[in-house]
Amino acid sequence: MTELTGTILVTGGMGFIGSNFVRYVLREHPAARIVNLDMLTYAGNPRNLADLAEEPRYIFVQADVRDGEALGKA
Repeated sequence: MTELTGTILVTGGMGFIGSNFVRYVLREHPAARIVNLDMLTYAGNPRNLADLAEEPRYIFVQADVRDGEALGKA
């Protein structure tokens, strides 16, 4: 398997599938960082990744993926 490195942007990471993907990457790829961009609509649940708040390789950004300015900052 190829090792993931660098920063990976995940959109919708607070949902069921996205949050499990975030956990998988952080667990299996120690050189990777995650930026999780989620608007927190009905499908996003901040409790899914609340325990990662202090994880230095994980950043959460609450924004809409359609917002180009927010996306650029993320």
